Amino acid sequence: MKKVLVSIFLLVFLITGCSNESTDVVNNEETTKTSTTEKLQEETSNSNESIINEIINNNDLSLTEKVELIVNDKLGSTTNTELKRLDGVEIIDDGNNDALIIVLNGNDNFTTKMIKKGMWIDSVKILEPISQIKELNEVELISIFWFLPLTNTQGNEENTIVMSFNIDIETLNQINWDNFVHNNIPNVASNYFEHSVLQE
Repeated sequence: MKKVLVSIFLLVFLITGCSNESTDVVNNEETTKTSTTEKLQEETSNSNESIINEIINNNDLSLTEKVELIVNDKLGSTTNTELKRLDGVEIIDDGNNDALIIVLNGNDNFTTKMIKKGMWIDSVKILEPISQIKELNEVELISIFWFLPLTNTQGNEENTIVMSFNIDIETLNQINWDNFVHNNIPNVASNYFEHSVLQE
């Protein structure tokens, strides 16, 4: 009888011990997976930041080259409709002010409101790192032009400016990017233009 009780006790102990052990193993695996995912996200974020910092601080690159690399890193080289994201970056002297011109193609989305919001968000994504480039003091303002393919009255699709704005460097330097809300772009920008299609 004793042997039977001992055997039952051992069996229960082993099962309980094993189930606790296997639970511990599962919990350890889940913790490991979670910490690995968090670590990868942190590394990706840090690697992106380090790439941006390398671009910003690279003395061999011109202002326009730095902007091109930042746009491609932050927004990707193509839109979700397979158009080239960046159509051009150049510095233009209009006689009064030197301006950095950035011409971009926007992403399509479910609604025009979401398209517009996406353009604001993407503008902030690139303006924040661009504001840290020391060569930016070569210009007095940044002009951003957003294009989308629209169908004209004749039924033909053509790439059309749907949003544009200027932001002077002095204003750009005053923005606290940690607290800046993307829908304030029209408020901090000058000569803000929005196509009627984005107001539907």
